[in-house]
Amino acid sequence: MGVKKRFKNRESGIELLRIIAMLLIVLHHEVMHNALPVLDQELSVRKLTLQLFYFTPGKVGIALFFIISAWFVVDKTPSLRLSCRKVWILERELLFWSLCLGAVTLYKVPEERTIESLWKILFPLSRNTWWYATSYAIFLFLSPFLVRGLRALGKKYHGQCCLAMGFLWGVLTLIPNSNLEISLNSMGFIYVFVLIAYYKWYMRPFQTTTAWKMFLISIVVILLWNVIVSFATVGHSDRIYEYLLCLEREWSVLSLALSFGLFLLFCRLHFQSRIVNSCAASTFGIYLITEHYYVRGILWQQWFNLSNWYNTYSVPVILLIVFVIGIAVFVVTLILDKVRALLFKLTIDRNKGHWFDVLWDVAERRFPILKDKN
Repeated sequence: MGVKKRFKNRESGIELLRIIAMLLIVLHHEVMHNALPVLDQELSVRKLTLQLFYFTPGKVGIALFFIISAWFVVDKTPSLRLSCRKVWILERELLFWSLCLGAVTLYKVPEERTIESLWKILFPLSRNTWWYATSYAIFLFLSPFLVRGLRALGKKYHGQCCLAMGFLWGVLTLIPNSNLEISLNSMGFIYVFVLIAYYKWYMRPFQTTTAWKMFLISIVVILLWNVIVSFATVGHSDRIYEYLLCLEREWSVLSLALSFGLFLLFCRLHFQSRIVNSCAASTFGIYLITEHYYVRGILWQQWFNLSNWYNTYSVPVILLIVFVIGIAVFVVTLILDKVRALLFKLTIDRNKGHWFDVLWDVAERRFPILKDKN
């Protein structure tokens, strides 16, 4: 009954965006982690086309995935117990895929049969096997105190905090090779959460036309920037990475504007679809499977090496190949995670979170400070 209620209350417009976000991430990984060094190719329409997948889709997908979560966390009553419970449930899924894929890795790659690999398999969260999962877990642990702290700041100082963060991680990161302690880590999540909280608590909702402008202007600037950088770095391909990254990196002004504009547009799609909601529930599993270090190498270095088609087919055909591969990988891994979800439903999800509740109740009796008094 709990699962049915959860699906019923989910807005399928947002869940559809979650699916699109994960597909963007898969397409980004297909090009960025591929055996074909896209950025090192000679300047051509072919190269420019694939180059557009190198950063932006993945960075936007990451931002969208987190914005969707932050949007709902920001208005909830802060509770350390609830945050820890979410991490507990997250860890079960991580451990499942870590054990399954780790076993395959140890079987296929004898060199991986080390104590270090065993620690990595058994403790995927603390060993940062998947950066998003680890960073999100850290964010969840801190979120109750972030919410209370931001509420205590009030509108004025919360706004100043947004301006300071925006200057530090929005403006200064436009300088090539900037290193300001924000990347694929929990600091990026905290940054976006602070911005989302200010928008939702204190600002008037953007109009649909504003959301469209944010989305379209960001797309145009990114397209132009790719063309300019490509021509400016002819003969200096070693510099193209840093110049593209300064505008297209995770949490950049452009990436966030594009992501947030897209998020607002999908927020206004109000419909219910059990199929969409069910598929969206397994999108994180797609990430866990495709971004496991062994699977990632197999997928993009061996099975779907774009070098096999890059110089053979026309640009439209290459684009079609990229999308077909990305969608196929998405669908197959979605099915695999649905199998995992079915196994969980028949076993540990029959009383979801029961053991956590038991352990937390014991901890509360031993340490009264853990009790929430709202």
